Amino acid sequence: MRPALLALLSMLLTLPLREAWAQGREPIRYAVSTAWSMPYGELRDGVLVQGINQRLGLALAAATHRPLQPVMLPRPRLEAAAQAGEYDLRCHVQPEWTRTPQSYQWSVPLFELTDVLVGRPGIAAPAGLEDLQAGATVATVTGYLYPPMEARFADGRLRRDDGFSEDRSLRKLMLGRNDYAVVNSQDLGWFLKQTPEARLAPWRLPVHRGNYHCAVPLGGRIPAAELLEALQKLRSSGEIERILAQYRQPQWVLVVAATSPIQSLDGDRARELFTGQTRQTADGQAVAQLLLPSGSGRDDFVQRYLGLDLAQWQQQWSRLVFSGRARPPLELSDLAALKNRLLAQPRALGVLDLADVDERLRVLH
Repeated sequence: MRPALLALLSMLLTLPLREAWAQGREPIRYAVSTAWSMPYGELRDGVLVQGINQRLGLALAAATHRPLQPVMLPRPRLEAAAQAGEYDLRCHVQPEWTRTPQSYQWSVPLFELTDVLVGRPGIAAPAGLEDLQAGATVATVTGYLYPPMEARFADGRLRRDDGFSEDRSLRKLMLGRNDYAVVNSQDLGWFLKQTPEARLAPWRLPVHRGNYHCAVPLGGRIPAAELLEALQKLRSSGEIERILAQYRQPQWVLVVAATSPIQSLDGDRARELFTGQTRQTADGQAVAQLLLPSGSGRDDFVQRYLGLDLAQWQQQWSRLVFSGRARPPLELSDLAALKNRLLAQPRALGVLDLADVDERLRVLH
């Protein structure tokens, strides 16, 4: 987005809040972590100019008729600043990410977050964290806690390589400076969209699923009930989903059940499977069923992942079905139903957004 357009958008969003300043309403001191990166937040010259966290803060300010006063803080200082009463609200946080969750009053879960492990090119797909080579380096963010991995970092089975942001973690991985990186799936999807030349291992290993919360420090100046109630209303009204929709682009991955005998799949063979040219993986494993999300999810997968015109893809499958040579992918509108099919049929191959993959499933590509 052009800087002039960003400035105009910011001005338009904050016009209703100027009246709040004039009325003497106490501003919401909003903690902004310098470790944020897009799509959650972009910092320019010390100013938060766009991203999910910025939009959420502005929406909350409008809902409470209070000005928004960003308070820029390094990630490691956020907890001490909360105890010192330096801000009134912190978002993009989970209780398990903090060492003193009792120091805050917590919002309801606002949306789901998934952390995934990504490998540099050439690194084989692990079935779980226990498969990682002892002493392997993992690109991480300074001050971040990674609950499923903390014990391994503490005893040296894995080594942290801290950096400034998840964007930097992925860039270090591209350069081969680390074996792995652990990042949020939303950050990963944004990075791949902005960096089409990025070379990473094709697999993704989900390592933690949690919820995005906002937290009100006990020492804040704004009544916690006012802020938490406003956040609940933003969630119930669908406003948070509308904010997410502006930044979310599905990252389609091919998945099987964790117990599946199908162990590997490259991009070329995946395209052959989903265009009806074959029913087997490159190592001869038979694929019993192909599963797709219906509607816009299917359309986006066909156009972006397969690189095909939707009408041509449908015509191709119609010819194959009419001749009896292939069975088309089963399209399911319900996410839970698609996952259950994968679990019930270990030789089924499905398409999911990376953010929806859990520990019962394995990402092949």
